[in-house]
Amino acid sequence: MTSEEIEAGGVAAEVPAADAPALIAFIRVVGLRAGDAQRLSILGPDGRILAEHIGKPLEGPKAQYTLFAGRKRIGAGWAPGAYQAAYTVSNDGKTVLEARFAVTVAP
Repeated sequence: MTSEEIEAGGVAAEVPAADAPALIAFIRVVGLRAGDAQRLSILGPDGRILAEHIGKPLEGPKAQYTLFAGRKRIGAGWAPGAYQAAYTVSNDGKTVLEARFAVTVAP
């Protein structure tokens, strides 16, 4: 996946099937500040964390940043239901940004 593909928005139109080889969440943010720490988690239909990327606090500001988290399929397929991605940015122990988005895997 390239920055151009993300910018074009075509990636967002993809809905994973139960037999998808992996589930991947990504977020592109702008205007991060020094000290911001990011976390991107993928939660299954049962609410359990399937994959997570926990970043260290940034040493300096970032004009733009793309973060990914993902997991390869284990077994026959993904359970049907809503999968959520949860993204947070914290700085100095305080949450400064939260976002959630979801996709549904059909049976």
